[in-house]
Amino acid sequence: MNLFNLKNQKKTLIQISTIIIILLHLADYTYMFQLFSIAGYGFTFTDLMFVIAYLSVAYQFFVQKRVFTFLETKVLYSIILLTLSFILSAIGLMTWGNDASLIQYFKTLSHFIYVSLWGVFLLGSEIKPDAYFKLIRVILVASLLINIYAIYQLFARIYDLPLAYIQISNQQFLTRGFDKELGEANQIVLKFENFYRATSIFSEPSALASFNLMNVIFLIVPKASKVKPFIQKNWLNNLILIFVLIALMLSFSLTGLSLISVFLISLIVINKINITKIIKNFIIFAVLLIVVDQIVSNYTNISVLNLFYQRVEGLIANSPQKGEMVVGESAPDRIASIKNAITLYKESPIFGIGLGNTYFHPKSTARFAQSAFFGVLSEAGIIGAIALIFFYFNSFRGSLFVHYETFNTQAFSPELATMQTLPIFILILTIVSGILTSDTLITTSYWSTFGIFASTYKSTLLLKNRNSLSASS
Repeated sequence: MNLFNLKNQKKTLIQISTIIIILLHLADYTYMFQLFSIAGYGFTFTDLMFVIAYLSVAYQFFVQKRVFTFLETKVLYSIILLTLSFILSAIGLMTWGNDASLIQYFKTLSHFIYVSLWGVFLLGSEIKPDAYFKLIRVILVASLLINIYAIYQLFARIYDLPLAYIQISNQQFLTRGFDKELGEANQIVLKFENFYRATSIFSEPSALASFNLMNVIFLIVPKASKVKPFIQKNWLNNLILIFVLIALMLSFSLTGLSLISVFLISLIVINKINITKIIKNFIIFAVLLIVVDQIVSNYTNISVLNLFYQRVEGLIANSPQKGEMVVGESAPDRIASIKNAITLYKESPIFGIGLGNTYFHPKSTARFAQSAFFGVLSEAGIIGAIALIFFYFNSFRGSLFVHYETFNTQAFSPELATMQTLPIFILILTIVSGILTSDTLITTSYWSTFGIFASTYKSTLLLKNRNSLSASS
């Protein structure tokens, strides 16, 4: 049995079913709730779906004698290199660590292997070309309910209506002092007079913003690329987009605003979109948001658009003489966490201080780095940082490859052609946010989203390989 069967197409490939893919991804939106706890780790619906998926793969591999096939191995080797760098970070840990930090290292390492295996399995398995197409269609329809609930929460919190807040049951939110901070055991919500930042089913506003940022990509990119849309009915597409933009505004996320700007610039450059079309659509949606802002102002006496202006002005000015930061501004905390990561990196620049140990290091002043790159730099050293760059580079290279295969794929699989337009934009935003705003590298949400690229990449390689074989026969 050849685990790395790189070329042989005669053997039956391991397959991951569409229903598992859909349920696993949707389950990730319920991360606030646990089924039970294991040594402080909240076992969630996502974990349950991962276990089911892995058992399915194991059954096919060991019992049915199916194989993995890696037609291109650069991304696979990048994940392996990243894992090795995390293992080697134990060397840095040995210079200062204790029993608690060693246990944390093994917990974090095992969790990374556990979630990143999903990406490896998708790269080596066969997935139906329309599997993720169906998933995204379900996500977009579900987003209507999620975003309507986000809008309802604004009024529910003002008038003390039912379901204004959702209580978090996941034990992981109650560790390392999280439960001692106001709101984190329920939902993190900042109040500006009568305006409450929207969270919907998520733990904090930025998570809702990230969810809707992905929906913006799903709705706009296929149309801009002139491929089959996920939602066939134009009126429903527009309705979903309207609620997505409203919820984005009500989440009051500067990260969301920044990444939307990055996305639009990337779309113009990569798809060579006429700027006049962008301006036309921008005016239409600007009018919509101004109307929504007026409605919100009537109920809350606060202009959300003005809050955005104050927030940006406060960050640029950053002094009492020129302007004040909006209360609860998170940017200073992010910058402080990155500075803390750099300080820890200097303690062990080659191997890092040990995976997962930012919280435990005696010189640390933060629970974690709010940046994937600087988090890896501090915990896995320069070796880990190089491995992460290598991973980003090869994923970006693969995303460009599938993007430029769109034209060749449309005749064979319109659904796959649509999927091929997405990874490059998702990856750009992942890299930007991973450097500047968030550290999600060792989470189920990162690797379930990575599945969009991995499955599309593998399906594209399989289709290209089969077409080559047909042409030569």
